[in-house]
Amino acid sequence: MSLEPVVARLKDHEGFREFVYDDATGQPIGPGSVLVGNPTIGYGWALNKLPILRSFAEGHLRETIQEVAFAVHHQLPWITELDVVRHGVVIELAYNLGVTGLLGFVKMLDALRRRRWTEAKAELLASHWATQVGPERRETLARLLETG
Repeated sequence: MSLEPVVARLKDHEGFREFVYDDATGQPIGPGSVLVGNPTIGYGWALNKLPILRSFAEGHLRETIQEVAFAVHHQLPWITELDVVRHGVVIELAYNLGVTGLLGFVKMLDALRRRRWTEAKAELLASHWATQVGPERRETLARLLETG
């Protein structure tokens, strides 16, 4: 049995939403939102009812990293001159913060561009971001910026 007719019908009936919304109200969900229904995304995927498959999440992660890396390279073409470890840290930060958020780390990025590794580490650790993430992530990324 082909599931294509079911897929087509569900796509038509559910409609596609790229951001999380409340399925009872149709309203986007953001910080502080009060839910009436279920947090839903895509083609009617109620996030609290149907768990995400690890393989799906990993595939999405890989695609998103590629998109983030492309955007970072467009904004900061000089990062391709960094070693692979520091380059990877910049991509990870962009994934976590968004490219716009990463670009707010002006002093850290300037230190990296000038190959001032200890200064880049210090700037990362002095950021608001450093107070929001766990110590293992914060310390690991800071060390990698300094040591490569």
